[in-house]
Amino acid sequence: MDLKLLDDLIAVAESKSLSAAAIRRNVTQPAFTRRLQSIEKALGIQVIKKGSKPARPSDTLLQNIDEIRTLAYSLRRLGHDLIDSASPDRNLAIAALHAIALAHLPEAMMRLNRILPLSRLRLHAANRDECFIGLMTGQVRIMIRL
Repeated sequence: MDLKLLDDLIAVAESKSLSAAAIRRNVTQPAFTRRLQSIEKALGIQVIKKGSKPARPSDTLLQNIDEIRTLAYSLRRLGHDLIDSASPDRNLAIAALHAIALAHLPEAMMRLNRILPLSRLRLHAANRDECFIGLMTGQVRIMIRL
């Protein structure tokens, strides 16, 4: 299963509505609905409660959301570990609050990469808690916040 599909399921469960989850995943609601229908078809389960207005996550999804989160985290961690193992001294991951990441860091990261060429420089824009979790779990090496 594609990691993006797991993120879609998490968004539905956490947002408690289809429209809020689509906004969170930065897609239109019709496109998001089609993605969820493809997940339902592939897994053979309901992701959205049928007949509920507004659309809500199914009980099956809510009962398994912790396992889905763990799986998504594990897949991300594995991907980062595989990349980092290729050349660990040439990789740098930075986590920052959304506003900082968008407004200030792109230019700073380009300058940093010119001064200290890295094979991989990653920026994670997230909320404070997600940044902290990334730092504590080793997904990022630096956290920038106000």
